[in-house]
Amino acid sequence: MRSQFQRSAHHAHSNTGECSGHSTAAGLIHHEPLWGDPPSQLVREFLARGYAAILTCIEEAHANSTWLGAPLTEELILAFEQAGIDPCGERGEYHTFVYAGPLFSSPLAFHLGERLFLPGFELIDIQPGHPT
Repeated sequence: MRSQFQRSAHHAHSNTGECSGHSTAAGLIHHEPLWGDPPSQLVREFLARGYAAILTCIEEAHANSTWLGAPLTEELILAFEQAGIDPCGERGEYHTFVYAGPLFSSPLAFHLGERLFLPGFELIDIQPGHPT
């Protein structure tokens, strides 16, 4: 059985042709520049470009609960690969909050809130402002 996140990812993938058709009908070219690139390469490029993110949601069936709230690092990417999950979390294994990078004028101030539990998932609340 697929999680809601996995169903969404599958739905997006299965609609690629439909999106392309709508784009063509509107006189536009449908282009997905990252589609098909190796996920391990993409996530490492994200870090190399200076972006920073933390894990805000994990799928309990595939991810380690200690990863929740952790910064996305090379060490964590290696752990993803060793666990056999997509390094970019493209099958819903994890989700992130990006708080800094080249397109940000300054890092976003935030602190971690309460840990939440939903069937099959663990999440951590993100609160604006500096930690108290």
